[in-house]
Amino acid sequence: MPGLMGKLLLTWSSVPGTLGAVSLLTRLFGKTVVNPEHQYDGLACVEWAGCTSEGYGQIWFQGKMVGTHRVAWEVVHGDIPKGLWVLHHCDNPPCLRTEHLFVGDQFDNMQDRSEKDCVNVAWGEALPAHKLAPELVRNIRKDYESGLVSYKGLGKKYGVSASTAGKAAKGLSWRRIPS
Repeated sequence: MPGLMGKLLLTWSSVPGTLGAVSLLTRLFGKTVVNPEHQYDGLACVEWAGCTSEGYGQIWFQGKMVGTHRVAWEVVHGDIPKGLWVLHHCDNPPCLRTEHLFVGDQFDNMQDRSEKDCVNVAWGEALPAHKLAPELVRNIRKDYESGLVSYKGLGKKYGVSASTAGKAAKGLSWRRIPS
């Protein structure tokens, strides 16, 4: 069987501080706890109780640290397609219950976060570090469309960097402001 699934029963990895070798499955599922207070679709989260990074479970495998939710997904479903992520329906980073996991890309992750109101919706003047205002953005775009001024010139005129002026002029920032 290709990928991690085919290697699981054959792969043994020495774990510092333990006697002998411990299988990946034993290490993965030996450090989990069921959390009935955190559920998705009526099923309690199964949370990793070992090493974490930014809340996500981590396990040493094949010479590197790997997310436990990714390993759990591969145990059940096989390889994760290149460029895709393993995402949480339950929004609980240490959860490795495969019924709570799904595969998607960055767009799917952002869409999922947005639908659950997990995203910072502040933009424009609501951001503490904003340098421009909607009217200035419109003026930058109008000046840029004339073709008479560079990003550097726009930046000087409006008191921002050439990069900030260029992004506003091309609509890469302040997208919600119509030209």
